Amino acid sequence: MSDIKEKQAANLGHSSFVMYLKPGCEKKYREQHDNIWPALIMLLKGYGISNYHIALHPQSYQLFASFDYDQRYDSKALANEPIMQQWWLQMRELMLTNSDASIPIIRTDAIPVRAVDSIDLAPLTTNLQAVFYMP
Repeated sequence: MSDIKEKQAANLGHSSFVMYLKPGCEKKYREQHDNIWPALIMLLKGYGISNYHIALHPQSYQLFASFDYDQRYDSKALANEPIMQQWWLQMRELMLTNSDASIPIIRTDAIPVRAVDSIDLAPLTTNLQAVFYMP
């Protein structure tokens, strides 16, 4: 089996979503991710997450994120991990979170959904629909 086919077989899914940065927080957000905790990276990888990308649309403060995952991925269990919650607590000043759902969002055509029902620290997200893929 080729390396590409092995990678595709190992990955069970892909997740894409939008998060919302607070205006004026772009630099700090980038700095936080430039110095992401090694323990958080290990945690995400332990939950089967790979190829995690986040891109900023600077005019709208939207963060477009995507990652691949394998059979170990469990979003609710990950959300309850202390390291994940500590990261979200640190990022809370920079991003809209589920507890901020009353704050107006720049894009009005997207309906925000909760990333994790029971965790108010989780970033406010809108799931994206896949429309194109080229392996």
